Amino acid sequence: MTKGRLAPRQTSAGAATAASRDSGNGGATHKRWRETYGVLTPSDIERLKQLEEDYNKLKQIVAGLDLD
Repeated sequence: MTKGRLAPRQTSAGAATAASRDSGNGGATHKRWRETYGVLTPSDIERLKQLEEDYNKLKQIVAGLDLD
């Protein structure tokens, strides 16, 4: 597991908190991650990430249009 990333397959709170602590993240990071991604399936998470990337690309396009 890389630093700063939580394993999505950790299901029990104790195991996930331990994994969070082992990766250098605190309890608040784990809580924020669980609140954001806890109820999503892995395919939902992938879709969310794709939508966020698309949204950021569109924001850059609109920002470029405003400069013209």
